[in-house]
Amino acid sequence: HPPPHPFQITNDQSPPLTHWNTALLIILPLRLGLNSFNHKNYSTTLAHTFSLPQSLGFLGGSPRYALWFYSANADCSTLYSLDPHTVQTAPSLSSSHNNATNHHPIHLSDDYLCSLHTTKPATMDMTKLDPSLALAFYCQDHADFTNLCTSLQNLNNSCTEQKKPILFDVVERLPDYTNVTDVMAELAGAADSFSCDADLPAGKREEEDDGLSDEDDYVML
Repeated sequence: HPPPHPFQITNDQSPPLTHWNTALLIILPLRLGLNSFNHKNYSTTLAHTFSLPQSLGFLGGSPRYALWFYSANADCSTLYSLDPHTVQTAPSLSSSHNNATNHHPIHLSDDYLCSLHTTKPATMDMTKLDPSLALAFYCQDHADFTNLCTSLQNLNNSCTEQKKPILFDVVERLPDYTNVTDVMAELAGAADSFSCDADLPAGKREEEDDGLSDEDDYVML
């Protein structure tokens, strides 16, 4: 039997492996806004994830029209994508045979490799993006995963300095969601740190609040 993946859940109580050399594919479903994509708070950070070496882009688009996004322009206003529903012929198998693995290697011809690219990528205005999407990252080994975590933490620190919410957080262990007091205190602290109108006079804040939607208001039940 092959050895279990380092992140595989088992019944034994042995401590998790601290080092491993297994490749890891991470897919993170997110919702960045309630009724629509929160362009003001998330567009720049989302675009910056493309620059991470481990990034595979993200899946998203609009209702009933999913696309794979792999890049954005410099001002974060436009996304570039490919249609994952495009069907083409699979690459052929090589005539050579590996007796050790009993596998035929795949023959990647120049014509096939050219078919994986396009000179006319599909584009989408970031403000039209649906709030539901899934980020994807590929790590070759433990060192690559550690590098990704460091890069994501730096990205989160940049968001905090700009008083913008982060896309997601990376923690070393599962949070204790049974402790409602700690969870509420953490949410309250996050809300205070991202408040944009803390320095406005009370009367002005009330006027501003009357015109704001509850798109980013969450209630702990």
